[in-house]
Order: sequence, then structure tokens, then C-alpha cells
Amino acid sequence: LLEGGFGKRASFHPPELCYVGSDFDILAREPILVSANGQARRVMRLVIAQRGQQVEAWYWFTVDDRTTHNYYQQQLWLITDAVLRRPTEGTLVRISTPLGDDPDASHRRLLAFLTSFESANAARQVARDGV
Repeated sequence: LLEGGFGKRASFHPPELCYVGSDFDILAREPILVSANGQARRVMRLVIAQRGQQVEAWYWFTVDDRTTHNYYQQQLWLITDAVLRRPTEGTLVRISTPLGDDPDASHRRLLAFLTSFESANAARQVARDGV
């Protein structure tokens, strides 16, 4: 899921709100440090459950080129940029996979997707900026 917005602070919120509203139980919530393409990134890790099925989800927020796992940090950046009259774009990025019997396999799937996502994102940046 990639939720984007241009100056729309209200469109961003922690995914836990939607999960709880959809009758999921939050079993774990913690920031973790992951490395994709040699870049360390802190993401928020959730383990959620519904009707006996568990899911591992990672999410983070962006504002322009800045990235954070913390919703309040993202909101502060959006407000600061608005006060300074800077055009601002932000996103909520959430990826998830069934947890299954092997939590390490779940982690590897999410990390593989994140690595691929970051590589594609870097290629788009180069194409856009001509760098």
C-alpha cells in the first residue's frame, strides 16, 4: 500500500487505526532497523491477527526525501514545511505478509520486497533527475 498526498496531513495515519477498525488484534508493535541495498532504515513492525491468521506488516512515512517510522515526526515535518511555505509531498508505505509458522521467512519476504522497492525507487529517481 502506498498512500500519497500533497499537503493533505489528514490522509496519513498509523495503519493500526485501520487494522483495529477492521477487527484485527495488534499482537506486537515495535520499531525495527532493517537494511536494504546498503541503507539502514527504521520501520514500524506490527504483528496483527484476525480469525486465527497472523500477519507481519512494516510501515514508514515519508515527507519529500525524509523517512521516518514515527507518525508524529512525519506530521511535524509536514507542518514545518507548510509554515515555511515549501511544497510538500508525503506518503505512508505499508507492506505485509502472512506470518505463518516461520517468522524468519516472513521477515525475509518483507526484506526482499523492501530491497526491490528501494531499487526501483532509486532507478525512478535517477531517471527523473538525470543523475
